Amino acid sequence: LLQIKLFKLTLIKINFSLQQGYIEIIKRNGKIKLLPMEFSNKKTFFSETDFVGLLIKKIKVQQGTVYINFGVENDAFLTSMIIGLSKVSTSILGSIIKSKKNEAKIKNKIYPNFKHNEFIICFKGSVKISIVQIIYCFFKAIINKILFKKEQLNER
Repeated sequence: LLQIKLFKLTLIKINFSLQQGYIEIIKRNGKIKLLPMEFSNKKTFFSETDFVGLLIKKIKVQQGTVYINFGVENDAFLTSMIIGLSKVSTSILGSIIKSKKNEAKIKNKIYPNFKHNEFIICFKGSVKISIVQIIYCFFKAIINKILFKKEQLNER
């Protein structure tokens, strides 16, 4: 679920899931749209500047939850090992996030299933960024792009 709010007014509310080779987007009216995931070497504004990196530094993580259900039928040892590994991994990841964004609340909800073959992973979280910070990052990225082009011209 991706939800964008402005002063408690919901602007965008979209459910999405990652599938093999595409992103499935389910809109409010129930329409399903498939977006192919393509990785190319095209130079775009986002790849030439560090716009996304600047935005990530400004994002405040308010809360996050990791849900994992895992099970292998008739193999309790493997199920227990994978559950233990995922608890340790998510705890380390949560500690890293909390050390950088100390106001965050991170929870792990990891459950074994010893009777069925199952693998479900879900990330749920709430992040916050202001419009002013987005505009600031956009202008800073433009300035960085202009300065980088000037440095390249001076080197030639």
